[in-house]
Amino acid sequence: MENPEQRSESAAGCLLRIFWMLPGNLVLFFCAFFIGNKPAAFLAFSAFDIGYGATVAALLAARYVDIRRLNGATVFGTPASMTHYRRYAPILIAVSVGVWAAAHGIAALRA
Repeated sequence: MENPEQRSESAAGCLLRIFWMLPGNLVLFFCAFFIGNKPAAFLAFSAFDIGYGATVAALLAARYVDIRRLNGATVFGTPASMTHYRRYAPILIAVSVGVWAAAHGIAALRA
């Protein structure tokens, strides 16, 4: 196993890694916040729902490409493998669906 300090980093790999670690999750948070904050019916969809789903898809794609094509790393800087992705994907999907449903529940209560 190679030392993380000796790994070559591409700009694309670095940007993807930064995206799935922080900004992508912030976008999910703000979309969920705006979904829950709007006084709308439980099943009324908006651009925030589309943005939320697109961001989840983008996070999954970014993590996959980071690992498969760009010598991906974990949050701790160790080499990532498809095992990490197979663990990340279902957790991301389960948590994001739960948060999305909760945001719609809150919106329904506000209606």
